[in-house]
Amino acid sequence: MDLKAEKQQDALRCQLAALAFVQEHLAESADSVAAVRAEAADVAAAAQSALTAGTNLKQALRRAREVETCAYQALRQARESGDRTLAKGAPLAIGVDMGGTKILAAGVDQDGAILVRTKVKTGAGDPVDTLVQRLAEAVQETMTAVGAEPAQLKGVGIGAPGSINYERGEVVLAPNLGWRDVPLKRLLEEKLAANCPVFLENDVNIGTLAEGRFGIGRGLRHVVGVFWGTGIGGGVLCDGELLHGGDGMAAEIGHVVVKPGGPCCGCGNRGCLEALASRTGISRQVRYAVAKGKATYWQNVRAKNLDRLRSGLLVKALRAGDEVTTRIMTKAAKRVGIVCASVANVLAPEAVIVGGGVMESMEAELLPIIRQAFQKHLFSARSRSIHLVPSLLADDAGILGGAALVWHAAKDDSAPADGQ
Repeated sequence: MDLKAEKQQDALRCQLAALAFVQEHLAESADSVAAVRAEAADVAAAAQSALTAGTNLKQALRRAREVETCAYQALRQARESGDRTLAKGAPLAIGVDMGGTKILAAGVDQDGAILVRTKVKTGAGDPVDTLVQRLAEAVQETMTAVGAEPAQLKGVGIGAPGSINYERGEVVLAPNLGWRDVPLKRLLEEKLAANCPVFLENDVNIGTLAEGRFGIGRGLRHVVGVFWGTGIGGGVLCDGELLHGGDGMAAEIGHVVVKPGGPCCGCGNRGCLEALASRTGISRQVRYAVAKGKATYWQNVRAKNLDRLRSGLLVKALRAGDEVTTRIMTKAAKRVGIVCASVANVLAPEAVIVGGGVMESMEAELLPIIRQAFQKHLFSARSRSIHLVPSLLADDAGILGGAALVWHAAKDDSAPADGQ
């Protein structure tokens, strides 16, 4: 067998493992995914036959990738369907995703069903008291929309950007909010009804927690989350618990150095993954290519749009076949895959989940590249035991992660004390 065929076989084996992983979720999902479930089973069987015979490998790989993409789309749509009412007297959690321009809140039941959503706009530079008041209003609006009584509310979980002291419930530093040393937990608890606990976490950590409890990592105990967007962040679930490290800021995956002496990162170091592969880093590389006259697709794009490229523009350029965009995105995806493999080699998770705006907008194009780099650099003994999969929850990861904080705390509170 020639080298090309061997590589195709390796890629197909990897794809079959990925397809088997998503088939488990299809098997547990609603009847609305029955058609995709049957198609995935047929395609997996055909791919296995191609692998055994050593023929039609390229076609089998392409079809397996297509049906995996369809499977994730079906699972996401299934999450949006079904009954969305809270049973009388049933417990409720409110998850909150805080951003620089808006607050998103949602009422969530114990199964992760989003009952209602609330959106409150915020202004850049709003004082802390104003934002806390708007947070309280978002919580109250959500309660009213759900029709829940105060006694049903088990707590409010908040995901905020920046450095968070989760034990004290403080925002240590959040540049996007203009905050430093803000005791958000205490301030919001003072605004809310008595006995309503507030939980605070970094937004990337709760995204990982959400995927582990309600998303594609459901049922797994050891998970790494990588969120690829304007920046690149990470979170780790170790035996079902968020890993915080000694200073509370573990899993800074975006600041793994992949090119010593490379471009300066916002953290002050050089050559970080975030500096090279985030949307911010990609924008810088596109601007450089335009300045050199290399990127013909981008010549007619307004300069202000090149400063902070939106994922939608990158998608158009990539799908139009622009050579410079393809080269930049391919290299970025490979670097993400290599870092995911390095983290997996250290932590040995059951799955590495990749989400974020860049990934979600170009999943079909980027996932195979990331997986190939991941498998190539993964410790060989683990090459079939660790899955690299896309996020299932997308933009809902923040609010669902906030709710997951509440349900996680409620579970701990209900556990019997030692010796009882």
